[in-house]
Amino acid sequence: MSLKSIKEIFAQEERFWTKKFEKITDFTRTVESTLQEKEDHDNYQTIRRQHASLEENYNELLKILHSPEVVLAIAGTTSAGKSTFANFLIGEKILPVDHNEMSAGIVKISHGEKRSLKIPEKQDVKTRGK
Repeated sequence: MSLKSIKEIFAQEERFWTKKFEKITDFTRTVESTLQEKEDHDNYQTIRRQHASLEENYNELLKILHSPEVVLAIAGTTSAGKSTFANFLIGEKILPVDHNEMSAGIVKISHGEKRSLKIPEKQDVKTRGK
């Protein structure tokens, strides 16, 4: 069994739901065609509205899958592998993994076309609150 990155998991989910939506769309078109042939306008319109609602929900799901938001808390001592583990889950080396790069702090990673990392400087403990 191989471990998958979060990126791979979301891509797999997108493929799964896209196939399901395509099957539902094919079925809906068959039902619509049958209702049109029978001149059953009321049921035809009902099916059209339900399919439009399904398509709207499907598009919302795709937005979520393309820009996933996962909250992850990792704790450990310096050089314990926190950043390496997070990079593994992300599927790319985004967080620095060099010794003493960052042992504590909050990092927010957002999905986008361009890869970047911004780590706010930590406040000095002595000057905090002054």
